[in-house]
Amino acid sequence: MYGSIIQILLTGVLFCLTVFPINANHFDPHVYPKHGPFFEGWYVRISGLRQNRSFGILFGKVLPDSQEKARDTALASVLIYDPKHSDKLVSYDLFANDTDVNVTVKGGRSVTHDPDFESPADFRWEIKNACYLEVKPNRSRIHFAIGPIIVDVALGSPVPWGRKGVGPEGWLEHFPLPLHWFVFSLRSPVISYTIENKDTHMIYKGENTGVAHMEKNWGNSFPKAWIWSEGVDVKTNISFALSGGPVNFYDIITIPGYLIGYRNPLKGFDLSFRPVDNLIELIHNDGCNGEIAVKAVGIYYSVHFYISAKIGTFSECLYGPETNGFRKACTESYNAKANISVYRLGTLVDTHTIHNSALEFGGDFVCRKRCKQAFT
Repeated sequence: MYGSIIQILLTGVLFCLTVFPINANHFDPHVYPKHGPFFEGWYVRISGLRQNRSFGILFGKVLPDSQEKARDTALASVLIYDPKHSDKLVSYDLFANDTDVNVTVKGGRSVTHDPDFESPADFRWEIKNACYLEVKPNRSRIHFAIGPIIVDVALGSPVPWGRKGVGPEGWLEHFPLPLHWFVFSLRSPVISYTIENKDTHMIYKGENTGVAHMEKNWGNSFPKAWIWSEGVDVKTNISFALSGGPVNFYDIITIPGYLIGYRNPLKGFDLSFRPVDNLIELIHNDGCNGEIAVKAVGIYYSVHFYISAKIGTFSECLYGPETNGFRKACTESYNAKANISVYRLGTLVDTHTIHNSALEFGGDFVCRKRCKQAFT
């Protein structure tokens, strides 16, 4: 039976390949369907700041399943890591009504079409009187005011995952998967930033320091379990990003699906791995000790990752989208260490360690499933 199912899926993929072009840019907003479940969310993480500080913003909206009771359907969060004051990643959250969310494209137009696979990103997502992300082809601006925290950031041009806006999924972006992951920029330069805490009267400012990782998810909901990690060495511009977990296809079959990218411009390595044409294995996964090991094997190259963070640096349970709204779903650290080894035809050709990486465990991969317990 599984063989028939896989054959049907591959037939659908080949159809998509013949109909749609390969180049794509999915950072712009999609049109929400008439009926849920459906969600769309963005995430920006800024690292490489002075004294190893880093912070992130995430926001999105859920169109709930009509059969379920809706709750907390719009969310914006600021994540702050300041090792000078605490090793733990701290989150500040804001829930909003749908009527307070405004999303426009191309200078203020309503969203009437999905991303066209060719145009550069150009949109603004905002919650009235609280926060916004404005993205233009060669710059982005962020303003978030949540609780005592005020964040203002100006970013430069994106460094895309692939040519012509292709993301981690490659041509799988055109396939109706239950969840999509798109990386808009591996390391946009930070032109300026200000972080203010009105409660403590602390203000951090900087110019021309740090980088921003920018990505987006959309689909039915986050999966039952997942891992996610990302990191940039700001001195060398070496970077990586990976995400994945068990993917359920229409309640028929569940298969492991992981997407991985590694970039080393010093050695010319631009490596991407997808489950349809590479062997990707989650060798070790321990949310209780904060560590994972992943191996990706292609025709010529293979990359091994060992990523770990001290348990005390992980956040409390953060929110993720589910079919009826946002729930406490995952835990994350901004103080992970990623040890990366690259092999060409079995010969070691590159090793690198990226400090202050991000590492996230979600759903059933969280230690003792404690975030799921917190939600129920």
